[in-house]
Amino acid sequence: MPVSLEGLSPEAIADLAALAKGLSDDPKTRPTFLRMMKDRDPSLSIPEVDIPANIGAAVKPYLDRIGKLENEGREREIKDTILQRRQSLIKDKGVKESDIPEIEKMMVEKGISNHDTAAEFFLSQQNSAAPTPSAFSQPAIPRPDMKAMGGNIGAWARTEAANAISDLIKGRRAA
Repeated sequence: MPVSLEGLSPEAIADLAALAKGLSDDPKTRPTFLRMMKDRDPSLSIPEVDIPANIGAAVKPYLDRIGKLENEGREREIKDTILQRRQSLIKDKGVKESDIPEIEKMMVEKGISNHDTAAEFFLSQQNSAAPTPSAFSQPAIPRPDMKAMGGNIGAWARTEAANAISDLIKGRRAA
């Protein structure tokens, strides 16, 4: 679509020409100015715009492939590191292979980033604490001789209680 400059004063036309010249000569604005020209008329041949676009389009599949290979390499390295850490837990810490998923679950829940630390924490939770002896230990209560009680402790206790009560009653009368 052609642009008409009819109706513009010679000064306005000169100002537009100076602006276009200034934009095209300035290294900061030249690439944008040329891209705008190409956007306005795609059939224009502008090597400064066309060559980088063509090279970028030609190289893009290779750059994508390189990025994909780099990601796969990083993923493989991370998996290998995790497998080495798991084997280290089994070999060095004595952790059972069946406990590793539980340890890794605990790592996520507790925010522990180190397998060794998580394994130590896990193992410490698995071991029950040794009982602490009481500072006020009580002597063992002696077992009564059941033969002396006639074999029935309940009957013996009732007899003894009745005797104690009768002694108390006799003691009150005597006083």
